[in-house]
Amino acid sequence: MAGLRAEEMINLRPEDVLISERKGSIVVRAGKGNKRRVVPIPNDLRKCLGEYLVTENATGTWLFRSQRAEQLTYDGLYNLCVSIGKKANVEGLTPHVLRHTYGHDLVASGVRIDIVAKLMGHAKVDTTLIYTQPGEEELQNAVEKISFT
Repeated sequence: MAGLRAEEMINLRPEDVLISERKGSIVVRAGKGNKRRVVPIPNDLRKCLGEYLVTENATGTWLFRSQRAEQLTYDGLYNLCVSIGKKANVEGLTPHVLRHTYGHDLVASGVRIDIVAKLMGHAKVDTTLIYTQPGEEELQNAVEKISFT
């Protein structure tokens, strides 16, 4: 969700989601290095979180809970991703894969690397350069541009 680290996501509280008609954001109170950051969220996520917040699912201390506990654990989040991945026929879906895909897609859509770094919570832009690495599909599309047939 919004490129958050798994630990950041499971530690969200309902009051960390700020939503209005025109914009929304998530407050990460203690990201990596115990740093605070505010991450803007797109309209579709605003709508989903807005609906979630008005249900009884978000009335506790934590934004996301599990079936067995008030707070979702890393293992619970991991298992949820794997389960959704299987249903969507996406092998190897994990919280980190979702984060990496978010960062990569931002770079691929032309977002400046310094902005991606800030959204991802990276202290150094060099860390963000991993998202500039092309995937198999991007490499195939590149060579197709010079096809001789």
